[in-house]
Amino acid sequence: MKINGITVSGGGSSPTLLSNQTLASGSWAVSGSYFEYTFSNASINTSTSVDITPYNDSISTTQDAGILPQIITVAGACKVYAQITPSTDIICDILITPTT
Repeated sequence: MKINGITVSGGGSSPTLLSNQTLASGSWAVSGSYFEYTFSNASINTSTSVDITPYNDSISTTQDAGILPQIITVAGACKVYAQITPSTDIICDILITPTT
């Protein structure tokens, strides 16, 4: 099955929802011309798609920081980018979806 052009595997793998996650404001590091946050989870690899939905109370922080839409996945983690360091923690849901 394809969702937005991404083939979602059907081998019994289902998405993993991580609710109430914190992207700590003090854990962002300079990466080129952006700030980078690394979120680690064993379910993340290069064959997963990661979506982050900030909670309503964190939306001002995400807007002020200029959180970028692209999320890069690597073995065991994903990388989130911002134009400036967020001023407070971002509370969010993280959806990890296996793809092929």
